[in-house]
Amino acid sequence: GLRNPYRFAFRPGTNEVWVGNVGWNDWEAIDRIDNPQALPVKNFGWPCYEGPARQPDWQAVGLLQCQSLAGPTVTPPFYAYNHTAQVVPGENCPADQFGTVISALAFQNTTGDPYPAEYDGALFFADERRGCMWAMERNGSTLPDPTKIKTFATSAAAVDLQVGRGGDVYYVDFLAGAVRRIHYAGAARRHAPGAGRSIRSRGAVTPTNGTAIAPFARPSAVVPALPGDTGRPRPSRQPLTEFRESPPQSPHLVMRPHQ
Repeated sequence: GLRNPYRFAFRPGTNEVWVGNVGWNDWEAIDRIDNPQALPVKNFGWPCYEGPARQPDWQAVGLLQCQSLAGPTVTPPFYAYNHTAQVVPGENCPADQFGTVISALAFQNTTGDPYPAEYDGALFFADERRGCMWAMERNGSTLPDPTKIKTFATSAAAVDLQVGRGGDVYYVDFLAGAVRRIHYAGAARRHAPGAGRSIRSRGAVTPTNGTAIAPFARPSAVVPALPGDTGRPRPSRQPLTEFRESPPQSPHLVMRPHQ
């Protein structure tokens, strides 16, 4: 039921597997497997379904398995975006039916990361063809919310995403042949007593090299507290900064996603 599960990630603190499933003509999808050991295994529908919809070309063939596959036997994607639509309306990310591929995804830590609190537990995902990266934030729950997606970075041909030990996002830029790091350049986060850390502030982080990513949309400085996350000051509106780090000198291979 998966067409091309090019990248996957585990949600921190769980056994859940989240899959970046590369589509065919119309849809790119993020599929969630909440319990990989559960039986029967989930069926995400390919080739009878692509993303949330029936795949018309395969339906036209008249395969018996497609005619009988419907309802609860098909697991819809957790989130999907159409090749001809923007992920965030008005963003500077081209939507092209033949120029779209979901190529990377990773989860931010739920606590202790240097990013503003709205990113705690967020799911980052990227499209190498569009050259964009997004953050799907939580909305008062443990899961990311498909209605709370913001453009996180542009001009980023990411084919892999990882969150480092310090909480910064690293990505492999296929077109540049480089590993890049996205670092928060605002005031360091401070944790209230009882939140597992002592209060401390290192002030503003000044980058030694790198340029601010734009556009970078962010809601107001006052972010509603998540359950069990009270008493923690919220950082103000500050830019993220992209650090460009040199790739290894030895020959290396980067696999490009296929459509």
